[in-house]
Amino acid sequence: MGLTNFFKKLIPKKEYSCYSRCRSKQRKYREELIKKFKVCPLDNLHPSLCEAAHILPHGMCKKSKNKYDVNNGILLSCNMHKAFDRHLFTIDENNCKVKILENNILKFQDNKKKINLKEFGLDKIENKYISLLDNEKSKKFLKKRNKLVKEGKI
Repeated sequence: MGLTNFFKKLIPKKEYSCYSRCRSKQRKYREELIKKFKVCPLDNLHPSLCEAAHILPHGMCKKSKNKYDVNNGILLSCNMHKAFDRHLFTIDENNCKVKILENNILKFQDNKKKINLKEFGLDKIENKYISLLDNEKSKKFLKKRNKLVKEGKI
């Protein structure tokens, strides 16, 4: 039994149809981000090792058009995507440079005194400029995300 048939049996028809449409949109979104970024802008990894990361999380977008807006996304390697989602770094909405969030890193570290960015793969990305986010729309999404992160709402 193929994986598709497995899911069809497991998930009610109405829900499967919605799931299938959502995954299709996500796949198209990733393809659009690959066209835009070519590689992960933080560690230059090949797009086959990258994921479509939402700047403003999918569930936080009030307008459905923003959920898959290419300006609300960044192509990130799997590790960078996890670090971004765990708020270990952010991207400044004014200058589009990476900013390490040291207090959040401390939550994951055993040694609470000295931050080891290399341990998290973040040692080479601080202050890295992401030119493809330096546009009005992307900055708007970055500003919303950064505000929510600061407020602890995401």
